[in-house]
Amino acid sequence: METTTQKVAVPLLGVMNINFFDCAYQTFEFYNNIDEIERQKTIKHLGLISSVFDNVSHSRWDYLMLQCGITEITGKVHAGDADIALGSIKIDGIVYNGEAIIKSWFLLSNLGHAKNTLGDEKFLTNYLLNHTKMRRFILNKIKDKDLRDFALKTILNNDYSNLHYVLSILRVYTLCGSRKSKNLFIILFKALLLTNFSHEYKVDSHKLEKLKNIFNMIRQLSIIAIDSHYSHFSLKVDLMSAILNLKTFISKENGLISSLFDSLYTELYLNSNVICRQAEYSLNMKKLFEQSKYTFNEIFNNLLFTTELVKIKSPQFISYSKVTLENDMYTDGYNTIKNRLASLLNEFTEIIYDVDINPISNEIYINFFISKSISMPTLHKLNYIIVSYLDSIFVEIVNYNDSDILNIAHEIDEISKEHSFLTSQLNEIKNQIMEQTYSNFNYFYYPKLNRVFEQFFLDVLKYFLKSENLTLHIEKNKYHHFGFLAPDFEQKNYGVIQSAIKIENEMGNNDDRVNELKQLNNTVNRKFDGYKLFLISRTKILDMSKAPGNRLQTDIDSAILKISKESTILDLHEAKNNKRGRENKAVKDIKQKLVPTLNTHGLGYRVLPHKGFGAKLRMKIK
Repeated sequence: METTTQKVAVPLLGVMNINFFDCAYQTFEFYNNIDEIERQKTIKHLGLISSVFDNVSHSRWDYLMLQCGITEITGKVHAGDADIALGSIKIDGIVYNGEAIIKSWFLLSNLGHAKNTLGDEKFLTNYLLNHTKMRRFILNKIKDKDLRDFALKTILNNDYSNLHYVLSILRVYTLCGSRKSKNLFIILFKALLLTNFSHEYKVDSHKLEKLKNIFNMIRQLSIIAIDSHYSHFSLKVDLMSAILNLKTFISKENGLISSLFDSLYTELYLNSNVICRQAEYSLNMKKLFEQSKYTFNEIFNNLLFTTELVKIKSPQFISYSKVTLENDMYTDGYNTIKNRLASLLNEFTEIIYDVDINPISNEIYINFFISKSISMPTLHKLNYIIVSYLDSIFVEIVNYNDSDILNIAHEIDEISKEHSFLTSQLNEIKNQIMEQTYSNFNYFYYPKLNRVFEQFFLDVLKYFLKSENLTLHIEKNKYHHFGFLAPDFEQKNYGVIQSAIKIENEMGNNDDRVNELKQLNNTVNRKFDGYKLFLISRTKILDMSKAPGNRLQTDIDSAILKISKESTILDLHEAKNNKRGRENKAVKDIKQKLVPTLNTHGLGYRVLPHKGFGAKLRMKIK
């Protein structure tokens, strides 16, 4: 049996001799023929993410050798375990070594990663989705119908995490000159990627599924082991121990794996700064592709895999707001949400956005990014688009979940039109039905919607802080610390401020806090044709660059963000409980303590007395 051995320094495992034999030998020889080893040594494992985080040093080759190294050890230490032994498998009568197949799968899957890995692949998937000519170019290169269908499905589903498989298949068809090797690689691709492989090939489907499961186990372990070093995990993986206990470590019952992956997605892969860089990179790549400077052959034969086509030396966009929707908070799919936002935002050159999904939690993340030099009218339009879009999502959810109740209410209206003498009684029944709808909303949906609007409100407030070192700390109380009123539900007052006042009064000796809440209540109850988002609890502004005892800069007694079609108004409150001069004292406090922490981005502000309560700092965007 032909074998080649690579002596390599494997991350976290040290120097190893890794053997490539059977089908893995042919795959490795293909690597040598196209100089793939040297290419992967020049590619940073995390690609574009590496430009956001410091000290990200591992290459794509390091990562591949880690995968193959774990496979090598697994083949030896688990040889006697029926559930995880790699063994061998017959495909159409030809015997393949299980370890060699898994190593071949790793070699072939890494073959397709572009120069900026996921950065390029995320952009390219979306670009192919919307550009038929380039999509057709790729699909026409893939001669096998099943693999071509897999490629098309990956693109149409915007499944960018699997695009590297499509690019791997494309590179095999483009670069592999040996028909024998090409046919082998096609079989290996199909065995890994297709669910109906056993329909076309004679194979023990149970053995194949076992090998695919082990492949995924090792892939997950490799990701956690190497990428957790770039996160804030307090827990690091003992890799050798995990390999020895691989079956237990990666089992579905092990909640630790889901937790680690969830943290990797939130802290690393879908970090807002990463997604901001990705979005700006995609914007520049799109402009480059639309200039038609390169042919499709130049792009896919070489440039995409060897060249940084776009370098962002000085980013022009910053993160503005991140909206998180839990998996039961959206009725539309991922692509539908993207399309709806495109119709609202694509006209703005100062705004870019991204929609992505955390595959562990199934949460959808909607990130909004703005130009550092965004005009204030455009910023206001973005604020209105965000709150009205979020409101529309939840109106749809209410209508979807309470459709039976609302249909009955509609039927009552129709009956009332035909039988006017029953109008009074029917209206009473309808009011009871609508009361139930509002009760459902208040119990099931309001808390979740509250969290979404609260995060948006805090993002807006952070935008106006002077330094990145400044952070907001909301005091925790026995009542809701945030509330909102939307035009759709304006007629119902959910009483969150009144409830807070009642609780503070019951606690006693808290007249100052009660006065602060009354100031907010006075503002919220004023008529306004739009959305009201209000911070009920005191919020401290801390400077995290200073020693713990010196971090407190000031606090905001309460705040309200009002957004209508015409304007965005942010009021930050300072209440005083003195009988005399409360307004003047509050104005002085705001000017001396609050104003120095703010960056108004050239907008300007006014400090206004609030008669009977204190004062407020107002910023108005229109």
